[in-house]
Amino acid sequence: MSENCLVVLPTGLGKTTVALHVIAEYLAKGTGGILFLAPTRVLVNQHYEFLKNNLTIEDISLVTGEDIITKRKKNWENSIVCATPEITKNDLDRQLVSPTQFNLIIFDEAHRTIGDYAYSGIAQRFAHTNARILAMTATLPSEKEKAKEIIQTLCITNIAQRNESSPDVEPYIQKTTTQWITVELPPAMKEIQHHIKKALDQRYVELKRNGIHVSDNKSLSQLLRVRDYVLKQNRKSAKPLFTAIRINYALNILESHGVTSFLRFCERTQEKKGVGIRDLFEADENFMRAISLAKNAQKIGIERNGNICWIFDWQGRRSRSETKKTD
Repeated sequence: MSENCLVVLPTGLGKTTVALHVIAEYLAKGTGGILFLAPTRVLVNQHYEFLKNNLTIEDISLVTGEDIITKRKKNWENSIVCATPEITKNDLDRQLVSPTQFNLIIFDEAHRTIGDYAYSGIAQRFAHTNARILAMTATLPSEKEKAKEIIQTLCITNIAQRNESSPDVEPYIQKTTTQWITVELPPAMKEIQHHIKKALDQRYVELKRNGIHVSDNKSLSQLLRVRDYVLKQNRKSAKPLFTAIRINYALNILESHGVTSFLRFCERTQEKKGVGIRDLFEADENFMRAISLAKNAQKIGIERNGNICWIFDWQGRRSRSETKKTD
């Protein structure tokens, strides 16, 4: 409460609960708005639901890139806003929202605050305000320079670090037994995956042809890292880059959530007006084939007849779970 703090606490030990208590203190004092940032839509939505379930106020909103500008402008006016970093940075630049609206900024997974990641740009915009910074992460980078960069960028003056063996944490740790079971994608989903990957490969070939250095691991993070460079100095690569980002999202959704979520993502994306969207959905044979296969898989109930895995809770009880997840 008294200074900018970085909380380093392993996953599952209560970082979000720490944030909840700090938020409650700020609300009790009536000291202005609160911005809760997390790097993915899924994680932001989890925080949003957690706060809705544990706070008594109603004006808590969710802001992601899926919302149109008019809706985001209204949502930014709430007392607590849970948002993804890219859209926050962009809306600060558009002046849809002002840094002066917030007195508390929470950066979840703060270890990402390196280089040109959006967290860094957001932190800069709050550097000359009186906003309190609460940063949270499960681990700090082992490289001292990267850890130092995070601390300096977020203007951290205190680090609160704990682990499972810390005296004030250990009494509350439950003993856990984890059994990992690899689940193969069904053949029908593997075929969809194959065509999506071919569409992604095509964009990487084009990016490399245009002089953009991208590695073959095809991670979303590396695509996001080169975005600013492309927009400023290599505009001809904008179309393959933004298309590759959308394809990467689509692939992750298929592998993690199944064909229904993949098709919903495609429907939402197709309704938008953006660079490369028309070509992807009307001219890309591989991606169009993936959508067709996904629709067929949905009709025959691929997800309803998914693989079975066993999940063990901390007491060793066994439960059966339908799974739609990837290998």
